[in-house]
Amino acid sequence: MIGTHGTKTLNARVKQESIRSNIIGNIPEYYVCSKNLTMRQKLWSLPTNSAFIAKFRDEIETFDAEAAGSHLPDIQDGYVKQLILPLKNWQNGEYILTSPVPSCGVLYEIFCRLKEQKLPFSTWYIQPNFRACSNHGDLMNKQGGAVKLLTRSFMESKESNWTGSFVHLSADISDMNVSSGMVSVGFPAITAIGGLVHTLERETGFNIDFAIGFSSLRHHLTYKKGGATARKLPSSTPITQVYSDEVVGQGKLHLLLRGECLNAIATALAKVQRVAGGVLFHETIQIVKDGHAPVATYLTDACNQKFESNDSNSEKDALDNALALYGQNGSWKHCTETDAVYWDQKDYRYTLNHVGYALLETPRDKNNLRCDYKHAWSEPVFGVIRQSKAIEAMFWRRISRSWGVYWTSCK
Repeated sequence: MIGTHGTKTLNARVKQESIRSNIIGNIPEYYVCSKNLTMRQKLWSLPTNSAFIAKFRDEIETFDAEAAGSHLPDIQDGYVKQLILPLKNWQNGEYILTSPVPSCGVLYEIFCRLKEQKLPFSTWYIQPNFRACSNHGDLMNKQGGAVKLLTRSFMESKESNWTGSFVHLSADISDMNVSSGMVSVGFPAITAIGGLVHTLERETGFNIDFAIGFSSLRHHLTYKKGGATARKLPSSTPITQVYSDEVVGQGKLHLLLRGECLNAIATALAKVQRVAGGVLFHETIQIVKDGHAPVATYLTDACNQKFESNDSNSEKDALDNALALYGQNGSWKHCTETDAVYWDQKDYRYTLNHVGYALLETPRDKNNLRCDYKHAWSEPVFGVIRQSKAIEAMFWRRISRSWGVYWTSCK
């Protein structure tokens, strides 16, 4: 089929028809999503069977998307994620199900603009076997099975002047997913932390704000390995599974939580064993009242921050602004001793992160849902975040709007 959002883009195992739709409602212009970008290609050949990829690709030029309308199928495959999203009155059972599907146009813009603007990036192969790229749809076919990721290293903070009352989880963490929606690498997705925090909200019955920080964090661009598959090589050696839809990291985690009752939060938090897919160990939980936040580097909201440019006449969209902040005051340098070229940037605080979900339809009843809530297909929404010392803006809060659900600064 001809679509806008590929269900198989990041996982070819999914046997689900792709989506053709637009984000509903008015989303703030500073979020990176299909509604806020000027995209060079919106429609893509996204068949369930790769044998038809050339057929649909040839039809795109004459395809009338407005006349054809949206394509929003029911759930057809158990591999499709169905997330439970809390809405404003979640205490009274107000929830929806959503299945996030990446916008091919957004991923392609990031792939192209990082190279065009000569910014640093990491290349990650979703499909290392080039002959199998078409199984993911035409986007991966066009990009050679790879995505380009904004790459950000951990920036150490050495002071903390912010004081308040909160519950503090300190732990070493391993195998944490630090590939945020396959758009950036270096930090866990804010949505992943928000999902964990909502499990604590359900236990305690009240809203909880959170801050996520690290005193050390590192990652390696190597595939996470799984168990052996049933398939074997000619030598009778089992083939080891690898997971290409996430990059993992490890470090020292600091999770700060605040709400109506700190004791109830601490009790619920004691049951947590994983954060963003990573395993916790050497964990400690403390209730801090009117005390200093631990010294760490926190992920703070910078979504509505604009890059100050001298070119006032140029039309910039949300991705242009995000990439300008990402690369500000940086440049490529040449090392005469090793004859190597490297990226030199003193302030490398900014990057993109997965901060919410924009609905592609009004939630409705469908077949094969995991529970009785209504379901809507959605698109991941990305916003600019900044590495910072402890400040009030480090706390995040979930917001529900007509267009979707997102996390933003409490300040």
